[in-house]
This record gives sequence, structure tokens and C-alpha cells, in this order.
Amino acid sequence: DSGFRQVEHAQVALVASRMRPAHVARLNQMVGLGPEPGEGDNGGDGIEDEEAQADVLSTIKASPGNVSLASMLAEITKLEATRAIDLPSGLFTGIDTKVVTAWRARAAIESPSHLRVCGEGTTTVASDSTHFSAYDRNVFTEWHSRYGGRGVLVYWSVESGAMAIHSQLISCTASEVAAMIEGVMRHGSTVRVEGNYVDTHGQSEIGFGITRLLGFDLLPRIKQINHVKLYRPGGEDDHRWPGLEPAMTRRIRWEL
Repeated sequence: DSGFRQVEHAQVALVASRMRPAHVARLNQMVGLGPEPGEGDNGGDGIEDEEAQADVLSTIKASPGNVSLASMLAEITKLEATRAIDLPSGLFTGIDTKVVTAWRARAAIESPSHLRVCGEGTTTVASDSTHFSAYDRNVFTEWHSRYGGRGVLVYWSVESGAMAIHSQLISCTASEVAAMIEGVMRHGSTVRVEGNYVDTHGQSEIGFGITRLLGFDLLPRIKQINHVKLYRPGGEDDHRWPGLEPAMTRRIRWEL
């Protein structure tokens, strides 16, 4: 992982070490990671418990609406539900204010299913660009030969739950490989990316090397893969993959 991710992981570990098991259990229940169905006190099927957990989180995140007696009572209910978690007072002591603000923003926009994935901490993402038409007088408007028109190019990184974790405006002549790496390193969620699916334009030999160093797999869908030639690693690994023999070419020049 990058240095930025390592620092953030250390801060998360510090905060987690300050919570007692009871705190962790309450937070897990709020995002639907409570006891398995049938393990509750009522011995039921767990459906009512799951709905209650979802209702608590949706209540806290719900919009207050217009000012009225009902909205005031609703906000009081939110405060009571938040206070019931009973987190320790010094939980974020020593954590940068900007980091805490970013964590709060993530929790505010992510659904319970996404928060459960973040709790597990690993996922794969898919990245691609989208071309949007734009007026000529827009300072960001460019001509894109592949899309055949004027506009702007937005590069998205989307996790397996169909939620965009990063987006960026890129030049029409920019490398999508660089944009893909940027999305993994600076995405706005707590997931740890283990793999990134891209199309032909999002992969290159340099991209494979950089993603390997950063600790995640580059998983491309290569156009006309039947015409792709692969380099042999050399030594005893030359014939390790007999099914790929038709695509194999010369050995890698490691000295370069």
C-alpha cells in the first residue's frame, strides 16, 4: 500500500484499540453485522432484529425536513439513538480533524451494505471513462478522437456494490492507466482495494509493474486478446503455463 494508506490504517487501528467490545458490537449491529439469525433472545428468525438495525441507521441519516414539532422530535430521536452507542469521549484524540471529517462524510453517504464491506476491508473495483458533451466555450472542453466529438472526460472507480468511490476529470489525451492508479490511491472510502478491473486503455506493461508495487492486482479486459504476445519469464518457469504456449514469445530481458 501507499504511504498515505498505511498512515490511515494506523489511525484506524488506534481508534479501534480505544473501543471496548460492547462499542464494537453496537456499531456492528447498526450496519447489520449483529448476531446471526436465531441467536437473539427471542429465538426467532432474526428478520425483526435486522429490520430494527436498518431502521436505527436510516433514522439517524434521514433528512430532518421542514422545521416543525415533528421534525424536532425526530431530531431528538436521532440524538438519543446516537448517544445509545456510548462511544468513549477521547476516541479521536490525536487524530487530525480533516481525517475525522472525511470519515464522517464517508459514513454519511455509504449504505449499510457498503459499510459492511468496509468493515471487511477488501474489495475489487472497476474503472472506466465516460465522455460528456460540453459547450465549446467551456474552458475544459476538448476534442476526443476516440469518441468523435467535443466534451470532457470523467474517469470513474466503482466498487462491486455499484458505488462510485472515486471520480476525476481527466484530459482527453491523458493516460487512463495513471487515472486508474490515482483512483485506487485516493478513493474516498475505507475499503482496501485488492484488484482493479479495466478495459484495454486502462492497462499497460508499466501499469502492471506499478500496481504490483502498490499491492493490488490489475485485471484488464484486453481487446483482441487472441493477438496478444506474452514474454517468457526465463529459467524453469519458461514452460510453466502450457496452455499459454501459442501466445508466448521471447524471454524477458531482465538486464534492461
